[in-house]
Amino acid sequence: LGIEDAVHYASEGKLILLDVRPAEEFAAGHLPHAINMPIEMLGKRMHELPRGMALAAYCRGPYCFLAHEAAAKLESASPEESQKKPPRRGIRTQA
Repeated sequence: LGIEDAVHYASEGKLILLDVRPAEEFAAGHLPHAINMPIEMLGKRMHELPRGMALAAYCRGPYCFLAHEAAAKLESASPEESQKKPPRRGIRTQA
């Protein structure tokens, strides 16, 4: 999923953009319509995310591991949901 498409779907309420960077980085700048849920808080705040909604986690760019870690945490917390959907691939960024 490209950044422009992700922002478009989020603006229509069809996708949740989940920025998993620290709050300070989010405050310095983030994608439109994104919500911040730092990776270290994800386990404690996961209940705040609507169930059954498409989700794209992102972090600092293509070499950042936080979005992959977030996707793994989200899928392991809801194995029945992850079996129904294709794997999450995240948002493609320019290298």
